[in-house]
Amino acid sequence: MSLLLTPSPILKALRCNDPAAPAVVVFHYAGGNSRIFTPWLQALPASFNLLAVQLPGRDERRHEPLPQDLRQLARECAGALKLCPGELLLFGHSMGALLAFETALQLQALGKPVRHLLLSARPAPQLPVRSRRSHLTNDMLTDELRRLGGTPQELLQNPQLLALVLPVLRADYAMLENYHYQSHPAARQLSATLLAGRQDRLVSPFEITAWRQVLANDTPLRQFDGDHFYLHQQVSALCQLCAELLQPVMANAREELA
Repeated sequence: MSLLLTPSPILKALRCNDPAAPAVVVFHYAGGNSRIFTPWLQALPASFNLLAVQLPGRDERRHEPLPQDLRQLARECAGALKLCPGELLLFGHSMGALLAFETALQLQALGKPVRHLLLSARPAPQLPVRSRRSHLTNDMLTDELRRLGGTPQELLQNPQLLALVLPVLRADYAMLENYHYQSHPAARQLSATLLAGRQDRLVSPFEITAWRQVLANDTPLRQFDGDHFYLHQQVSALCQLCAELLQPVMANAREELA
């Protein structure tokens, strides 16, 4: 049975049997939803909770207005996560990396710093937006999905499903295009790791390592085989990394109980 102390709709407990246990909190990419992290349930050790950010306009929240302000979403995420008693590790992919970063800053300001922050396949926030896609027509946006990869063919060939997905994707793109980074000196205090797919043609190594201008200069970079959506093929490796980063928390808890 999954339990979650916070009633906020922005958090979905994929697994939360012990609210006091360390939690991995996952943030999806643009146009995505919390369901993309369901495979993590098998790969992440059962001793860790798995919480997914559930944004408005999709799945159980599909009747709510689509979000427009990423920083406001971060405030909502931080307000909900502050109520979780256990240590937190945040993993965000692409758009989710930016949202996880802003959430970590909010949590830091609220007096609950995250244990670690994993920023995956996202250009550094201070860099200008390379392309604006929110204005694209439905046909152009569908072609963009084909070019990017990561979208199942059955969805691309189903007009009914596309009619549900495209407005969500367009709104997410608009939210990213309207985001403006605000310099935050406290960001250098965040414990973070940069993640990237070795064959990612959408985000360059320069754009990834530019995060070191915002975070600590020695923030490490971990690369995995795969393209921009490498996370779907590297579930086991990513969950192992999360477990390794949270393992000291579990060891300390065992020592306190001994």
